[in-house]
Amino acid sequence: AFTTDAKQVMSVAQDSLIKVFTVPKLEQMRSVRMSSMATSCCLHLPGTDVAVVGSWDNNVYTYSQEYGEVCLLLEAHCDAVSCIQWNKNVLITGSWDCTARAWSVKNGAGNSPGNEENQRGSRNLMSALSVGQNIICEMDHDSPILCLALHPEGSLLATGNQDGVLTLWLLPDGDLVHQLNCHEGSVNTAVWSAVDDRILTGGEDGQLTIIEAYQGTKICAHSLQENVRSYYMFSSESR
Repeated sequence: AFTTDAKQVMSVAQDSLIKVFTVPKLEQMRSVRMSSMATSCCLHLPGTDVAVVGSWDNNVYTYSQEYGEVCLLLEAHCDAVSCIQWNKNVLITGSWDCTARAWSVKNGAGNSPGNEENQRGSRNLMSALSVGQNIICEMDHDSPILCLALHPEGSLLATGNQDGVLTLWLLPDGDLVHQLNCHEGSVNTAVWSAVDDRILTGGEDGQLTIIEAYQGTKICAHSLQENVRSYYMFSSESR
């Protein structure tokens, strides 16, 4: 995952470590153990030096680069956390337990982590973040969830599962909008296009597909001939 200023990139793996590298030289800055089990996904909280990390131990953790602290944020699921997304003060988690959950994450003052008050100290931010039982909605699936794609406006969520199905949900209520069989095998990655309301997906079948979100139709598919594991959509702001 890139930091919001695109000056660093964070990675996690089955060795349970989070590593931070500079861009573009890819010099390693940090290497920290997050959990007793493998880590599966990470993201950077805008306006902070804090990373949010999902683990195979069913939990979500936070990590501060400034203080080198790892804190448990959330006991999120009954099985491994496979993917996470963030928008404002809402955290979305996907899991092998076949559910996606939306959580309201606020600090003690009721502010979102990206607010100016929270930028003054990541230690205060990490101790103040709380979730508790603040589940906004839960979205059930027929097989383990492998990827999430949250629309930049935060109102639409796309989920990809092990059965090759892409599902579109309306937030915050978690209402089902569309469901589409788009891959033979698992949907490994999904991202929103920077232009129009389209979703790009990649799968175990080596296909790159483009989906029109509101119509729930497949526009086109391209064979990449290899298992597609992930995409990153560059916008003009991240170049």
